[in-house]
Amino acid sequence: MKSLKNPMTNAIYIALITAIYAIIFIVSSEFVFKYDHFLSDSRWSLFIQNKNMKYVGLGMIGVAIIIDTFSALRRKKFDEYQIITLEKIMLFNGSFLNIISLSPSLY
Repeated sequence: MKSLKNPMTNAIYIALITAIYAIIFIVSSEFVFKYDHFLSDSRWSLFIQNKNMKYVGLGMIGVAIIIDTFSALRRKKFDEYQIITLEKIMLFNGSFLNIISLSPSLY
């Protein structure tokens, strides 16, 4: 994890992960009619049925651009404490996203 010391590496990592999930949100918003029978009658379901998930994906891209800009402008390398924190965050995010993505398949 020595590469995490470089702020530009973190910016690239954030951009790649965000791009993957944003594409999932944007593309899946166009195919909502295939799984709309799984949705309830809540506000969130109506948001999804109106094909608005693409805006969530675009918002993710916007936030990632801001974070990447600040990361790229940082000239100082991260210290050991910051790297350990980044590793924990990456581990938590990966675990959390796997649990969330697998939970619908359990029903």
